[in-house]
Amino acid sequence: MRIKEFITLLTLSTLIINSAKPADTQQPICLTEKDCMNLCAPIIFSNGGLTKFFQNIFNRPEYALNVMPHDFSHFIQSLDYAQNRYQKRIHGRHVIRIFTHKLRATPYVNDKAFLTMLDEIFPIMKRFLDGAEQHIASSMKVSINKILYDTFLAQFSQFKASPQSFFDALSDDITATLFDTQTLLSDIGIDEFKRSFTRFLEIGLSKMVWHAEDSTKTWHSVKTIADRLVAMTDASFFDSDELYELHDTLLERYCFFLDVVNFDLPLAFFSEMRHTVESESTPLLDDDELELCLETRRQRFTRLLCECEFKSRAHSQGLVVG
Repeated sequence: MRIKEFITLLTLSTLIINSAKPADTQQPICLTEKDCMNLCAPIIFSNGGLTKFFQNIFNRPEYALNVMPHDFSHFIQSLDYAQNRYQKRIHGRHVIRIFTHKLRATPYVNDKAFLTMLDEIFPIMKRFLDGAEQHIASSMKVSINKILYDTFLAQFSQFKASPQSFFDALSDDITATLFDTQTLLSDIGIDEFKRSFTRFLEIGLSKMVWHAEDSTKTWHSVKTIADRLVAMTDASFFDSDELYELHDTLLERYCFFLDVVNFDLPLAFFSEMRHTVESESTPLLDDDELELCLETRRQRFTRLLCECEFKSRAHSQGLVVG
């Protein structure tokens, strides 16, 4: 292994192990109590409060290091405000992109914080997506009513003289308006909005960490997150292909985590996990693979558990130094 690759892996391993220690990681780690209160205070949206939040809180290096890994409340607040205030996907995507940028700067993401975020964001995303069709219908109605009123008012004599040519021209005007998305919506497409949200989730999943002291509870956390993603797929937040990618990212991150904290887990963890994996059904492990000849997720995960158990037993007997 090259020196650079080894240093990178060592840095990531140290980060995960430190984040998995029994500290109360549900609370951001701040330099002072005052800093902690300032960094985590709710956003005040009136009187330029949002701008002050971005300038004075969001821009601080401590925000990416100590707040966002443990708390997505500002993201939820901002997205909820954008939906209630503007009711357009373009504003929601803008919020998602801002926090995606910050998420890339975070060293890791706590699993409990991420799960809380998934629960809280669900109804907001539903409003963005469900309101889209209602907004389209409402915009169409307003536009068509205006065309009908203005045309009949200005060309009523032509309507009486030649109804057929009048309605042909009127139909052309209505059709042109219906196909002019910018005129109707002044908004981005639903698919574009969904893609920004999926990208945000994938980055968060790729940085997920759990507590080694939680032992088998970490697997329950993984399954719960996977189930939430299934529910979001059922609600049309993203499609089945995107769900496959998100599940893939989640499982690979968990496998990496187990490999890193291997020696901090009790030996019984591995045998219990192997029995659990063999006996239970979960979408995370049962998604169809891209090709029939590929190793399945269940096989890959079982193989990892066996490898980790072997190394853990060797370590407990002094054959491997941790």
